[in-house]
Amino acid sequence: MTKIPQTTIIRESCGIMENDKIREKIEELRFSLINYIRNFYNDDIISEKERIEIDLTKIYRFGLIDFVEFIHEHPKEGLEFIKECYREAYYSLKNEYPKKIVYLSGNLFVEDKDGVKILHDFIKRKVDLPVGGEITIKKTHQLNSDLEETLKNENPENLKIYFEVITAKFADGSKVECGIF
Repeated sequence: MTKIPQTTIIRESCGIMENDKIREKIEELRFSLINYIRNFYNDDIISEKERIEIDLTKIYRFGLIDFVEFIHEHPKEGLEFIKECYREAYYSLKNEYPKKIVYLSGNLFVEDKDGVKILHDFIKRKVDLPVGGEITIKKTHQLNSDLEETLKNENPENLKIYFEVITAKFADGSKVECGIF
């Protein structure tokens, strides 16, 4: 596995309000840039090419005009942002997450044998999940009488319980979003 260097975002000292606006603008662009990198640089990522050149003109033509403007206005933050998005695209394509997970949010589903969702719950939790580890998420639910009756008569082997991750935060402060696990 190729190690992707850790990066720390260094910001020039400017007002807190300005930093918040910058961060907000960055977060609005994150998903689009990750998808762009994942789609247009997937061969480079899979082959673990050591150097990848990202052409801002192509990003602009792709429709990420706000990102190109952002990187011209804030070049240091823009470059760090590209590194973060590349890392997220890399991990999602390679399906390698070499860090301890400290936070998960997502949807818990229970389906019957016909694929009908009989329970759906949103869960967000601090966790301590080492690489390759497993955790048990416990949650108590109050059941209405209809659901209780359905579950009472259902063979447990016919129930499918699964968790779809929406956000995973890692011990190093990075995160992956949008259920790409």
